[in-house]
Amino acid sequence: MPASRLAVDLSGTTLRVLEGTPGGVMRCGEGAPPPGSMDHGRVVDPTLLGQALRQLVARTEISGNRALIAASDAIASFRVLNFSTGTAD
Repeated sequence: MPASRLAVDLSGTTLRVLEGTPGGVMRCGEGAPPPGSMDHGRVVDPTLLGQALRQLVARTEISGNRALIAASDAIASFRVLNFSTGTAD
């Protein structure tokens, strides 16, 4: 069975978190970013946004501490990367 993954979505006007495995048990949650923490998909106050994410993760009982992050596609670049199995983190 694949390892559980944590995803954080910062695109749009809602913070979203999801943890689980495809076809398995998943936990998810969403909430509004605090006023002044983001502007048009760009993080303006990382401390304020981080506090909101910590609260959202705690409220949804997510245990992961490493995440895949999705940001606004208006300011982000996307690439598919393949790593050999012998590559360290």
